[in-house]
Amino acid sequence: MKKLLLVFFTVLIGFAFISCGNDSSVHTDWDMNSAQRRIEQVAEAVKNNDKEKLKGLFSVYITEDNDFDTDIDSFMEYIKGTVVSYELEETPVAFDYSEREGQRKKLMYWGTLCTDEETYSLFFVDFPTDTIDEENEGLYTLRIIKEEKADMFEGTMEDWATPGIYVWDL
Repeated sequence: MKKLLLVFFTVLIGFAFISCGNDSSVHTDWDMNSAQRRIEQVAEAVKNNDKEKLKGLFSVYITEDNDFDTDIDSFMEYIKGTVVSYELEETPVAFDYSEREGQRKKLMYWGTLCTDEETYSLFFVDFPTDTIDEENEGLYTLRIIKEEKADMFEGTMEDWATPGIYVWDL
């Protein structure tokens, strides 16, 4: 009887570990899809020169900055040519926060935007979901630099996670 109970609990624990692993991959797929969708939205806004659409992707808090419209203008003017492709560079770094009031997910990731004239590296900090403070939901940071200059700056993702749009023209 003891052996039977031991086998039963061993199998039960094994299933628990397997199910935890599957849950993790679902979150990774969701993170990847969310990041890919956001890059696509930014690329479409650039392609159509739609500053209002780009502005609408950001958190309400970010768009309340007095210089935000000027930052959008600088971002759009920096990109030369017509958008031909875009892609997510790597798996997003995800942070999940749970509090009594709700949940918040923060994603940090790199993407590439290619035009017929230039290739750009984009860095995103995004809050795709935030039930703690819904006005925080949306893009927090969008940075752009020409791809050939992307290795010229230093710092960590957290260093670059400052609110707003930044054009790195080193």
